[in-house]
Amino acid sequence: MKRIGTAVVAVACLTALTLAAPSPASSAPPAEAGLQPLLDQTLVVDGITRQYAVYVPSQQPIYRVADPKDNPIVVILHPDGETAHEYALRTQWSRVAEEEGFIAAFPSAQNGTWNTHLDPGRPDDIGFVTAVTDAVRGAYQGSSVNVYIVGEGTGAAVANEVAAINSPKYVAVASLTGGAPADFYQTASNRLRRTTMASWTFVNGRLTGDEHRQIEYWKHANKVDPRPRHEHGRDFSTAIYRNPHNPLAQVRVSYLRGPSALGGTSVARAVWRDMFHPTLRFTDQDSVNGHLVPFQTAKQMRLTEHTATLAGQTRRWLVYLPTRYRQLTNHGRKLPLVLAFHGRNGSGRYMAQQTGWHQVGEARGFIVVYPQAEPATGPNIGFSGSIDTANPDVAFTLELLADLTARFAVDSTRIIVTGVSQGAAFTNRLAVQYPHLFAAIAPCYSGHLNAASYSDPIVRTDVPLPVWQCRGVNEVPTDYPGGTAGEAAARVFWRETVNKNTAPPTIEVDGRYTTDIYRDGAAEYRWTVNGDIGHFWPKNMGFKLWDDFLTHYRRLPNGSLVRTHGP
Repeated sequence: MKRIGTAVVAVACLTALTLAAPSPASSAPPAEAGLQPLLDQTLVVDGITRQYAVYVPSQQPIYRVADPKDNPIVVILHPDGETAHEYALRTQWSRVAEEEGFIAAFPSAQNGTWNTHLDPGRPDDIGFVTAVTDAVRGAYQGSSVNVYIVGEGTGAAVANEVAAINSPKYVAVASLTGGAPADFYQTASNRLRRTTMASWTFVNGRLTGDEHRQIEYWKHANKVDPRPRHEHGRDFSTAIYRNPHNPLAQVRVSYLRGPSALGGTSVARAVWRDMFHPTLRFTDQDSVNGHLVPFQTAKQMRLTEHTATLAGQTRRWLVYLPTRYRQLTNHGRKLPLVLAFHGRNGSGRYMAQQTGWHQVGEARGFIVVYPQAEPATGPNIGFSGSIDTANPDVAFTLELLADLTARFAVDSTRIIVTGVSQGAAFTNRLAVQYPHLFAAIAPCYSGHLNAASYSDPIVRTDVPLPVWQCRGVNEVPTDYPGGTAGEAAARVFWRETVNKNTAPPTIEVDGRYTTDIYRDGAAEYRWTVNGDIGHFWPKNMGFKLWDDFLTHYRRLPNGSLVRTHGP
């Protein structure tokens, strides 16, 4: 059940927050046998120095190399009267983190008690816990890491308050007895978000009024079926309420068979394995804080991993062959190939789960490859957008194409390149130098070269290339490589300089997609702004790109471009 993860040390840039370096291990209590010491840290929120501790599994460097994008964090809040260290020891969350491969963060209440009633005269614990979340996310590989939150007693109250108010940052919340005060939902009504949030409440004895109100809040948020499914275990029995359209949008209520059940690893393991581990949040629709989706391994997606030394470096990539591959390639037939490049601090596996290009390949009959940037460690893992002729990722991609063409039935006239964020920037980088190798490109969401790059001598402007660029309406310049100037330069370069499109576009509105379509020049250019989304790939975008655009183009051996009316 162990998750794969990443770990690099960085300083989070947060308003009113200062992140200190980890305290020496000798300053913390000795670690339990087989465990790493908790790393004590401090940060300043609203002028108050606060403490928290972090547990990092011993195998974290291995996890982060295996999959830089899979680096879950669990924020764990102790009840009043305990310290973070005492709670970590009593509940065994550190041991479960070591065994399962997630990072555990333990914020400490100021003077031992949490401000559950949002008393303006006391420290803002919602802001503090959120700041801890941002600090740990920043230190362990970026803002898109999925985070889960759990607490006991008054810690559970704060955990639910944080989850309800700052839901875009969290995937699921668990309450190991206790809940937010019943009046919280009225007091903070103007701060609550419209969202789904997987929720699990453990009850010791009789259900309290606070717990009941909390459960009902999450039932309403998740739009669950009122009829639960029941499970019975050694330490607790559980009623599970699920949304009929998405089982991950669920509310669990468990009755403990005694308070001692919270003292071992049973409850922590159950929370991790049955709710936290299987669930991710995709930020693919801002108005509802995205959607909960199932975590998928490469094996579950039927992706095969390949490793070889290319361009002088050991490189990895994932391959998807349609289940009908043998049938589709009978009698020497060859299939289109889509190369899909992940974003900064990303992974091929996450690119597959985020974009679903292999699902498009399965349905439409083509090969999909997800390359992995290397090295898979450091503060900025990704494919290089450098315009330098010695760009190592360009050399790797050219050798990879040769390997794929030799290994599989690849139609060299129908090679497509796409990418997300920094992968989109790399798509641009590859295509400006080698446009003659590709039938079309689709750099979405959003990544561009620096504006000055388009005047470099290696950039070709003599080969028309169908291009579809996209962005989310809520993206800001700091979200993507190249910024505003790079975006503007890329649009002018492909639309006007290369493809000679000068006439006004046809504007197509398709749900959340608004697309400018230019067809008057040497090759087609499209620009899409997707509504109600930021810097994220929308669900089913791959099908739209393929069906409306990519499937129609071929690059013949003589370099000429052909537009067809079908696959």
